[in-house]
Amino acid sequence: MKKCERVPSGDNEPSPPVWRGEGGLGPLDLLRFRADTRQELFDLLEGVGGRQCLVLDAGFRGRLDHVVLGGADGLQNCGVAFVRDLAPELGVFDAISPPPDRVVYLVRAAPGPVAMVAAHVRAAVRHGEVGAAGAAPRFHVFMVPRTTLLCTQLLEDAGALPHVHVAPYRLDAIALDADVLSLGLDACLLDVKVHGDPAPLECAAQFLARLEQLYGTPREVWTFGDAARGVVERLAHADVRAERARRRAHGTGAGAADIPRLFGAAAPRYEFADEPDPYARAGVDALVVLDRAVDLVTPMVTPLTYEALIDEALG
Repeated sequence: MKKCERVPSGDNEPSPPVWRGEGGLGPLDLLRFRADTRQELFDLLEGVGGRQCLVLDAGFRGRLDHVVLGGADGLQNCGVAFVRDLAPELGVFDAISPPPDRVVYLVRAAPGPVAMVAAHVRAAVRHGEVGAAGAAPRFHVFMVPRTTLLCTQLLEDAGALPHVHVAPYRLDAIALDADVLSLGLDACLLDVKVHGDPAPLECAAQFLARLEQLYGTPREVWTFGDAARGVVERLAHADVRAERARRRAHGTGAGAADIPRLFGAAAPRYEFADEPDPYARAGVDALVVLDRAVDLVTPMVTPLTYEALIDEALG
């Protein structure tokens, strides 16, 4: 099997165009973000190995088109022989080709899609299609953008967890244009404000942490609204935990009170010269986090909204 390789930027790089700093169109190079997402997918599929059937949650085909050249159908070099949309039944495979020996799910970390995965695994167990204990798992579930205790517990309650390998895949933000990244959380306002579900805020905080790792810490952070403050607070707490763990790993034994670093605050002097500084400043001057509930009118004053762009690009 040919090894998956990082696609170089150039004429074969899928749209959107680059948003560049230093004399370009803007301060960020979104190709770097997309390349990181693509390479993570390559690494996950290579880790699975074998002949694979890739099962995609609703809407993920369109999202992969913005990450991998050729979309899901361009993953043959990673061992993907079949691509299916998530449904109650996987269906029958081509009798001419050998059937897959691995089934890889790319699904949202939500009860609905995970319940369908559990049903597939139970059916395979009933039909004797699952290997003996200790064998390499046939089913691999990559939850987007992270695994959750609820979904893992759902797999365990269904009796499917012993037969699957569960891991996260950070297919969070998609570059839709030269200066637009979308998390695709179309029901975020409903989930947070009506259902009281904090999961979209966790996803946004995880995305901002990744953005910070790739492009550096913003010099200023502005928040508008309760949900925006909740996102930045989650990110600040995650930064403190990461800094504490890093210092423990180097034997400094620093506690939380000794760690001045908060997201958007002045970065402390980096003490370990043999490692790159993950908090190094870059060209990002300010980050503005806006709670949509603070301004419900603006998206409706023009049809040229980000929502319209997302619908046109992803369907």
